[in-house]
Amino acid sequence: MKRIFCTVFVLLFPFIGCAPAQAPAESKGHFGAVHCAAFSPDGKKIVTAGYDNTARIWDIESGRELHTLLGHRGHSAGINSVAFSPDGNKIVTAGSDGNANVPHEPGKIGNVRIWDAETGKEIRKLEGYSWCCSSASFSPDGKKVIAAGDFTNETVFIWEVESGKVLQKLEGHKNGANVAVFSPDGRKIFTGSGNIFRIWDAETGKELQKFEAERWGDANSAALLPNGRNIFVANRDIVRILATEMGKNVQKIEETNRFGDNPPYLCSPDGKKIVTTNRDVIQIWDVESGKELQKFAPGFLPAAFSPDGKTILSVVDNAVTILDIESGKKLRQWTWKIHYWDN
Repeated sequence: MKRIFCTVFVLLFPFIGCAPAQAPAESKGHFGAVHCAAFSPDGKKIVTAGYDNTARIWDIESGRELHTLLGHRGHSAGINSVAFSPDGNKIVTAGSDGNANVPHEPGKIGNVRIWDAETGKEIRKLEGYSWCCSSASFSPDGKKVIAAGDFTNETVFIWEVESGKVLQKLEGHKNGANVAVFSPDGRKIFTGSGNIFRIWDAETGKELQKFEAERWGDANSAALLPNGRNIFVANRDIVRILATEMGKNVQKIEETNRFGDNPPYLCSPDGKKIVTTNRDVIQIWDVESGKELQKFAPGFLPAAFSPDGKTILSVVDNAVTILDIESGKKLRQWTWKIHYWDN
């Protein structure tokens, strides 16, 4: 199966196609693996999501679970991607919902959903994909959502947040795109499939550039860096910084993931650092030199930078940990009881 990207990071996890039994709605904490996590823009909350088809909003100061987002319940294989809007008022989730245990029309299953971050209520479903969506994220102005990941569909969808209307369909990647993200200024869109990458005009949807990088496996994480000249792409073993002009390799960071999972690789908000993670260790790297800056153990999926770039969060089994990047100190940690599905 083709590996897929998880938003301003993407994950491919080993459970696709296996439907988990449903946990009680009132339970606190996740039932099963957490696949993705993100800070709110003000750094006061985080949202986690995973195999149990729920996303959960947490208060960082107290570790209290504020809301459980249940809209993906009944679908096939969990939530792959989660992100706050730039103003922190909304959350977008993307899931593997093609084998949903509920009646649906093709392309109208709602595997991309927008939520109210304050109340936890679902605002709307974004229709278009018929099977799996691996990532979804907001545009820098918060008015659009972009998504990728359905290998049965060669289209990258862009929706208007307010109406849910499809604004653009970017077509051309065979077998679907692994990567689809807005540039930091919102004027361009970067997409990728395997080692083929494209840059598009965000206003017109016109393809501006296409290049082929060195063949080294499918990218599962990517971003246009704030300098506008470089692209950050990664797969399970290697992180590369590419020049946007010709796809030339500028920097390479090798990071072996011994256990075979497909971890997320994320850039810091200023584009100067990268975090990589596997089951053994979390590592912080300098983008310019490719040198390791910091190492934390144990590591696990996922990890994410705080908005100020000074801390990272990591989810290990049933524990959320906030770590200071400079000192390596554990600033906060909270846990939940490990639950099991009712069979």
